[in-house]
Amino acid sequence: MQANIFLAILLRFSGVFLSFVLNVYFSRVLEKEVIGEYFFLCQILLVLSVVLRKGTDTTFLKFAHKMAEKDIKLVATEYIANTLKPLLVFLSFILLFVYYFAPIDSFYTLAFVVTSLIPFTVFNIIAEYIKGLNYQISATVIQACLLPIFVFVFFVLIKNNIFIAYVLAVVTIMVIALYQVKKSINKQQISGVNANFSAVNFWLDARTFMFIGLLNIAMNSMDLIMLGLLIDTKSVAEYGIANKLVALASIFLVAVNGVLGPKFSTLWQKKQTKEIYNLFVNITLFMLFTALVMVITFTFWGEELLVLIYGDPYSNSAPLLTILALGQSIVLATGPVAYLLMMTNSKKAHQKSLIIAVIINFILNIILIPLYGAIGAATATAIGLIIKNLYSFNYLIFKTEFRKMKHG
Repeated sequence: MQANIFLAILLRFSGVFLSFVLNVYFSRVLEKEVIGEYFFLCQILLVLSVVLRKGTDTTFLKFAHKMAEKDIKLVATEYIANTLKPLLVFLSFILLFVYYFAPIDSFYTLAFVVTSLIPFTVFNIIAEYIKGLNYQISATVIQACLLPIFVFVFFVLIKNNIFIAYVLAVVTIMVIALYQVKKSINKQQISGVNANFSAVNFWLDARTFMFIGLLNIAMNSMDLIMLGLLIDTKSVAEYGIANKLVALASIFLVAVNGVLGPKFSTLWQKKQTKEIYNLFVNITLFMLFTALVMVITFTFWGEELLVLIYGDPYSNSAPLLTILALGQSIVLATGPVAYLLMMTNSKKAHQKSLIIAVIINFILNIILIPLYGAIGAATATAIGLIIKNLYSFNYLIFKTEFRKMKHG
């Protein structure tokens, strides 16, 4: 079990690193405006995908081990039946958004988002489901590793069209994920109906997780989208590059969060609270050290790193790097607090922290982006992240039974 967790974390590290290398490669071979368009469209796709998933990805992660074959078919049938109408609404929204607001070519925006939305959504739901069945390795490969690999392969094969390469990549991964989920279910030999599973509870949790997912994606995507709408795609590229470099420094948190969700949930169900406490404390201490190293490095050598990695055109992203690193350092220093709250029946506290942070982030973006451009977006995001994580961490320590977990 521990070996699987370690390998899953290592694979998630690899996926984030591959994405980072891919973005470095793109920054060297594509114009800054094209990079900005790509970042902008990916954020639009992420937002719409979270809506289309309807919280089922995280809910499958939580309930997968309780679901029998008929339960899976029931949930899948209800999901498909209840998603057709919203899907038509999404596509209509995309069409209107492209026509009136998108800062880039309408055809590419429409074609890219519409053709990527369903396969991207499907393979992410499947990855969370098989992760809930404890197939951590397969899930992590699907979710973290395959996308940068296939995007690069198709990018080279079709002669440098990043948008078509991305569409072909997500369709290919969806096919692989569908094969893997069938294989995983057969291997589990799930049959009949599990009396411990409730479809009603599944959908109640899905609504909550969907709302949390929307708040998370708003927090993570608002800056880039608003920057693209209010300024231009060149600013999106400069901001996005700095954001990607900060994300690389936070790779451990990304990897750990993707693996610890089901681990916290399993330990909580078994009432192994001492193990939860020790796991959280040990990881958080390591992340605190990582946060200090990141802030010092990006503050004093940020510009040199940007030029070395991405080239001279991105040297002016250095101030953005410092500001974003300050915000991300608090995210790291508070450890996997969000996942612990969500998997231990404290979803509402995490939800409240996100609502507060999103509102503040939105207001600050509206005020600061027109005045200061990308620096304004970075400042708004950093403040929002700091507020969100400090609120969640304070709630965990003082409003839950966390401190009592130390003694089991």
